[in-house]
Amino acid sequence: MAATLVSLNISADSSSVNVNNTLQFTALGTYSDDAVEDVTARVSWNSTDQVVGIIGSTGQFTALAAGNTTIQASQDDVDSNALSLTVSPLDTASGATHLAFLVQPSSTVAGATITPAIQVEILDSDNNRVTDATTSITLVISRNTSSTLSGTTTVAAVDGVATFSDLSIDNVAIGYLLDATADGLTDATSDNFEIDEPVVATHLAFLVQPSSTVAGAIITPAIQVEILDSNNNRVTDTTTSITLIISRNTSSTLSGTTTVAAIDGVATFSDLSIDNVAIGYLLDASGDGLTDATSANFEIDEPAVATHLAFLVQPSSTVAGAIITPAIQVEILDSNNNRVTDATTSITLVISRNTSSTMSGTTSVAAIDGIATFSDLSIDTVAIGYLLAATGDGLTDATSANFEIIT
Repeated sequence: MAATLVSLNISADSSSVNVNNTLQFTALGTYSDDAVEDVTARVSWNSTDQVVGIIGSTGQFTALAAGNTTIQASQDDVDSNALSLTVSPLDTASGATHLAFLVQPSSTVAGATITPAIQVEILDSDNNRVTDATTSITLVISRNTSSTLSGTTTVAAVDGVATFSDLSIDNVAIGYLLDATADGLTDATSDNFEIDEPVVATHLAFLVQPSSTVAGAIITPAIQVEILDSNNNRVTDTTTSITLIISRNTSSTLSGTTTVAAIDGVATFSDLSIDNVAIGYLLDASGDGLTDATSANFEIDEPAVATHLAFLVQPSSTVAGAIITPAIQVEILDSNNNRVTDATTSITLVISRNTSSTMSGTTSVAAIDGIATFSDLSIDTVAIGYLLAATGDGLTDATSANFEIIT
C-alpha cells in the first residue's frame, strides 16, 4: 500500500524582506511510512495579501509593497504551518555619506534674494548622487557669523537635492561662507561670496524719446523713462512714480496719463498727446528723490487735412449681375497725396457713365484708417466704358478708370 502525506512543514531563511526583493520558501512533506521529502515544487502556495507580495509555484516570494502577509502551502487536503512575513520599505538613503554644493551661493546685495537658488546634493562615497534620499539639509553662515541668513534655511531633499530659493543676508561684507549640514552626513562648505551695498537710484533718463506728431494725436512710440544709479545702471527693483510735464512751450497742454509707476525701473507713457502746434517742445521727467531728466527736442505739427479722394483699387470688368472683384477701394488723401489715416468720412459710389444702369450693393461706406472698401457691388446692364464717381462731404470727387460689364 502506497504511503500517504501526513503533514507539511514550510520554512524560509528570514521572516522579513524588503520591497522589490525575493525570498525562497521550502516545503517538506512527512508521509505515513515516516519518509520526509522536499515537496516545494509539488505543493500549492498562497500569500494571504497579494498586494504585499505573491508566491509562485516554486516557492519564491516576490515582495511588492510594504506590509504583512501570511504564507501557507497545501497538498492532498493537507495544510502546512502558517508563516508570518513582513515586507519592509526600501532603505531609501542607503549609501549616502556626504553633502556637496551643486549650485554655489552668488554674490548679491544686502537683503536681496540670492539667485540662482542655492542647491545642495547628497552623495555616496563614490560622489554619486543618492537620488532616493529625502534627508533635511540646513544652511548656516560659517564666516561673518554676526550676519543673519533669512528665508527657509532647512529644506528636505527631493531626488537627492535640496533647493534653497528664498535666502538673503542682511549685512554688507566680503568672504561669506555657508555650511550645509544634515544628520549622519559629512558637512559641505560653500565657495566664498560677498554681499554688497544695495543699488541706490539717483537719477532719471529718457529711454524712448518723444517723437514729433500732429496736434491731438497720441505720441508714438510710447515715451519711456528709466531710473538709474550713479553708474547709469537701471535700478530694476524700483517702482517710483515718474511724472512728465512740458518744460518748453508751456502754454500747451499735455494730455493723457502723465504720472506712471515704474515697472522693473522703467515708466511707460502710452497715451500722451499735445494740443498746440509748435516746434522745440521739451518734456521734463521727475520722481521723488531723483534728479530730473529733460527730453530731446520734438515738434507738434498741424493735423493732416483731408482734401480729396482717389481710387486705391479700381473697378474691374465683370459680367452683368456679378460682384465686382477685387473689392473697389477709395482712399482719403491730403493736399500732398498722403492718406489721412484717422479719417472716417462716408464715401459714396455712383455710376457716372452709362447712368441708366443700376449699381446694386452697399454704395456708401465709412472709411476705416482712411480707406472705404466696397465689397458687394454689381451692375445689371452690359455695356462698355463704365465710369464710377466717388464722393464724400467736403472732399474733391474722384472718377474711376474705364471698365465694362459683359455677358
